[in-house]
Amino acid sequence: MAVLKTLKIFLSVFAAIILLIVIAAVALPLLFSPNDFKPQIASAVKDKTGRDLTISGDIELSIFPWIGVTAEKLALSNAEGFQKIPFAEIENAQIRAKLLPLLSKKFEVDRVVLKGLILNLEKNETGISNWDDFKQAQPEAHTAATSTEWEDTNTVDTDTDVEALKTVASLAIAGINLENARLNWHDRQNDTRFSIKELNLISDDLAFDKPIDLKLSFILEQPEQELTGFYQLSAELLLNENFDRFNATRFDLSAEIRGKDIPGGSMSAKVMAQADLNLTAQLLELTKLDVESGDLHVLASLSGKQVIDAPVFEGPVSIARFNPSAWLKQAGIDPPVMRDAQALTSLSADFKLQVASESADLQSISIQLDDSAIKGNGRVDNFGDPAISFNLNVDTLNVDRYLAPEDESDKTAQPIAGPAAAVAAGASMIQVETLRGLNINGLLSIGRLTISNLLLHGVDLKLTAKDGKVNTEQAVKTLYRGSYEGTMNLDVTGELPQWRLNEKFIGIQIEPLLNDYAGSAKIAGAMTASTRLQASGNDSKALKSTLNGQVDFLFKDSIIRGFNLQQMIDDAKSLLKGTQVLRDNPKDQTAFSEIKGSARVVNGVISNNDLIATASKIEATGKGTADLKSERIDYRINAKLVRSKVAESTADKIKELPIVINITGNFKEPEYKLDIASMLKDQQLEKLERKKDKLLDKLDKKVGPGVSDILKKFF
Repeated sequence: MAVLKTLKIFLSVFAAIILLIVIAAVALPLLFSPNDFKPQIASAVKDKTGRDLTISGDIELSIFPWIGVTAEKLALSNAEGFQKIPFAEIENAQIRAKLLPLLSKKFEVDRVVLKGLILNLEKNETGISNWDDFKQAQPEAHTAATSTEWEDTNTVDTDTDVEALKTVASLAIAGINLENARLNWHDRQNDTRFSIKELNLISDDLAFDKPIDLKLSFILEQPEQELTGFYQLSAELLLNENFDRFNATRFDLSAEIRGKDIPGGSMSAKVMAQADLNLTAQLLELTKLDVESGDLHVLASLSGKQVIDAPVFEGPVSIARFNPSAWLKQAGIDPPVMRDAQALTSLSADFKLQVASESADLQSISIQLDDSAIKGNGRVDNFGDPAISFNLNVDTLNVDRYLAPEDESDKTAQPIAGPAAAVAAGASMIQVETLRGLNINGLLSIGRLTISNLLLHGVDLKLTAKDGKVNTEQAVKTLYRGSYEGTMNLDVTGELPQWRLNEKFIGIQIEPLLNDYAGSAKIAGAMTASTRLQASGNDSKALKSTLNGQVDFLFKDSIIRGFNLQQMIDDAKSLLKGTQVLRDNPKDQTAFSEIKGSARVVNGVISNNDLIATASKIEATGKGTADLKSERIDYRINAKLVRSKVAESTADKIKELPIVINITGNFKEPEYKLDIASMLKDQQLEKLERKKDKLLDKLDKKVGPGVSDILKKFF
């Protein structure tokens, strides 16, 4: 009976409450208008925020079964010292909750709708934002409270926070609609601004620890960069009641960016991922990260640490094989035209990435570019002023495939340059300001390198660049049966770039090298040479005109084709003797056991005065100049046959006469000519000497001994 009585009382009370709610739901809207409370609402907002709230539109109130409010045309004033525009504006706001669950501190909120939200965010020249005053709210003063009472108050506040969290945990929202919102950002300290407009957000039921489906779209405008981005997001999220754990079981973002500086006018990409964010531990796990842009497909799984204080992400990254040339076309970029149409058509990569706010580290790099396999590691520090380091190994690389096609109508034979000179030529094509800003420390090794149709094995390059000084050390283990080592030093700290080249070529077979480079060879033999050169300037003309230094060379067992020195000597003998001479060497070439000499380079003019060439029957010396600026040569060779011990006849004495050969013209087609006048002059001088000796002998016989010796002093 007691139970039934209690139940009866409870039902009677509950019925009375329901009746009161029904009466209130009918009577309250008739008894007063919520618009009459606008001043009180504005005053309460002023007390809490220090801002002015303006409600220009109507306020509508509902009571049962939903208690809710609809307001139109609301505006919250800006902070002092900022633009005289509203901090926030709302065209229409709707929110309502079921009344009965409120009695048990449960909030069942219907869909929240905000239309036409405009939020103007600013930061002034001193770095203060226009919402900082919201964070300056202080607890009410307790002037009469003791320290113990203050601690008790804190305890109560903590308990209140716990209760608040429990209340929030019981919150259930049927969804959020954000329609046509806009956010304007202006950072006056850094003079940057952007706008997010046409922001639309739709979500389904919002509840803790339950999947929340949402869709988001907006347009991002960046006027300084003249860029406009169109973004769409579809996601499924879970969040806990403490708001410190977020999990995205689905995250699909598509973006299109348009701008005049973007090749083709626009570029698009899609990003898909799963994410788990723990704010308390500052951890973020990004799994199944998938980025697509045209044919480019990047997969990654990244783990983030200290994501709030100092974010660091690391994990494996994989770029699926794709066609870079085709991808460039998709992006509106014309790929460079190359000698090989199949070049730059296949690329894939795998590496381990660690990236922080100011650094990126790539380890275990494995790249396949066409036929080249690249492995190693690389790092970039300080993105604002990047310091780059790398250590890369390439199995094989054919540089010629990636060069622009040769213009046959303008094809000219270029002189062969050593690796150091080739590096210098490449560096000279880079802007001086760019060179000054380089900060690089790297190593590059190439097993097999093809460049200018030359084949090099075991290429090592060390590159350092800092504070306007670029230095390289390069070596080739096998270069046409020989080897090479050299250095290049570039100083761009001054007005004009200063270059220094030091190179050593050891035992290089010239004939196969020239055949590969030019298709033919006029010289054969093993070359050993060294160069020590310096120049200034940033183009080939300036470098040629300021080139100075020293060159030493030695050719062993060499052959010079198209230049038959034996034939020239035979022709000279025939001319001087007036008889036909049988030629010992019918081939159009000259063989030397050794050619050696040195040259000085002064302002682009090469001078050689100590050439010595030795063959089995010939000795030759040479001297002259070669002008790199005009590409012309002026050289003189003196050659003579080596007289055999058996040759004692007067006719064979002609072998001792020097044969003079002049080499003139341009580098591409030099002319070889016998200097007949010099040879005849030498012959006539010899005849005069013989006649003079005969006359002096006659005087000695007629006048007496010793007269000839006296006369010789005057001749």
